[in-house]
Amino acid sequence: MSSHMERSSSRDCDTNEEQETSSLEQLRLKRLAHLNQQETQESPSSREPSENEEIVRLKKMLEKIVVFDICDEKHKSPQMILEAISPLKKILINVRDHPREAKYRKLRYNNSIVHKCIIGTAAEKVMRIVGWTTIVENHERYLSFNHGEDTKEWSLLCMAIERLEKIQEKEAQREGAGGDAKVAEQKRLEKVLQDLREDEKERHARFRYE
Repeated sequence: MSSHMERSSSRDCDTNEEQETSSLEQLRLKRLAHLNQQETQESPSSREPSENEEIVRLKKMLEKIVVFDICDEKHKSPQMILEAISPLKKILINVRDHPREAKYRKLRYNNSIVHKCIIGTAAEKVMRIVGWTTIVENHERYLSFNHGEDTKEWSLLCMAIERLEKIQEKEAQREGAGGDAKVAEQKRLEKVLQDLREDEKERHARFRYE
């Protein structure tokens, strides 16, 4: 009798544990479903990003290109970086400083500077991010910036100019420091050669007297 009651009590405990486990699992699944639903509702892909969010996203893209493509200091000298920045900065500044001049907003693909320094380079990526697009007129391709001063593209263009100016200043200083180091090294080598020549003269003089 006692054994039967123990077995019955054991089965009841097992049943209770299974029910508790099942309930916990159901709660867990409901919580997971709720979180997934929240992520779906909050996901940027499920709604149109605001203009500020879009600017932040494009600014991050711009910074990534500037840091990893244009300013690759590990593989590029200051002179190479400055040469890459100079034509790009000039193009962007021309638009900013002459907002009513159409000639600065439309550049032919086959223009020598555009073809050599912009097309297919990191500079073109920067221009695309700030709002330049490709248009075709009379069977000829152009890079075109068709945005007003109150647009996010204009804001990005100005941001890009500021960033490029900071890089230009930094790389000019780095180039100057490198130049100073070369001059110092050249002077050191000249002094070593001079000391060697004087030492050789002294040895010749001692040899004659001996």
